[in-house]
This record gives sequence, C-alpha cells and structure tokens, in this order.
Amino acid sequence: MYLAHIATFLGLAVLASGFVAFHFARRSQSQPLRIAGLILVIGGVLGLVCILYYSLKYWRAGYFETPAAMMMPHNMDLNSRSTGEHQHN
Repeated sequence: MYLAHIATFLGLAVLASGFVAFHFARRSQSQPLRIAGLILVIGGVLGLVCILYYSLKYWRAGYFETPAAMMMPHNMDLNSRSTGEHQHN
C-alpha cells in the first residue's frame, strides 16, 4: 500500500512539473518547453490513471490487508493466505 502512495505522489510531481513547464513556456514563448510540458502532463495523467487502476485491482483482490502481502508466493491462493496453505498446480 505504501508503494501505491509513493507512486501517486511521484505521479503528482510529474503532473505539477508539466504545468510549471507550460507556465514558463507561455511566458518565454518556447516551443520545445511547451512540448516537454505537454509530454509531462500526458505522462503524469496516464501514470496516475494506471496507478489508480492497479491500486483498486490489488485492493479488491485483498493484497492491501496485510503489509507483508507483497512477499507472498505468486501461486498462493487468496483464500488460503490466512491458513498458510499453498495452491499446487
């Protein structure tokens, strides 16, 4: 869950830096700075949407219930997590 918070704040920082680049591009009439600001804003928005999607997906799957959920083996069933049983394929 803490990684989702860190990723969200980094995404917001990218978005804010894109808006700052747009502001300075408008003041200085710089086309390359305007393009860089556009790339940062689009990247920030897409990144935040992706973070939101995967955070909700992991939350619904129950991965945020315990802090150690990310250290579980990938083949562990969500229902057997509390009993410590592994699912064998």
